[in-house]
Amino acid sequence: MLFGIHEHSLDSKNRLAIPSAVRDVLRPDVHGERFIAAPGLNGCLWLWPEKTFARWAESQGQTLSNPEEVARFEFLLFSQASSLPLDRVGRVCLPERLVKWYGLSGTLAIAGVRDHLEVRTKAEMDELMSSLEPAFLDSWRKARQALDERSASGK
Repeated sequence: MLFGIHEHSLDSKNRLAIPSAVRDVLRPDVHGERFIAAPGLNGCLWLWPEKTFARWAESQGQTLSNPEEVARFEFLLFSQASSLPLDRVGRVCLPERLVKWYGLSGTLAIAGVRDHLEVRTKAEMDELMSSLEPAFLDSWRKARQALDERSASGK
């Protein structure tokens, strides 16, 4: 499981260090040896362990019922995705097109979100956290209630 917020700088060659706390929990046999950079569902860059991405992508295609919707989803996701090997010091090189698309530079915030990483500028992360904090307890209660209801119904 991936969690926490880590700050790392994007260097002049678009290399970004994957936090050691993340690398320490990944197993090549379960997660693979690369990351997949892809547009996230919330407007920021997501980095997936390669095998996790493959499982997620397969499950998403099955949940979409409209063939046009499936084709559009697959085009947008896979045409922009890139496979990123880790270098010997634990960095990935982000594609220039994704760096530009998301306006990434300088210090970046890398958030572990259960099964993937979300990459934002530090300023964007600070703004997001400020906007989420006031409603955190209410969101926690609602999420807990939804999970309890789901468990009770056996889903």
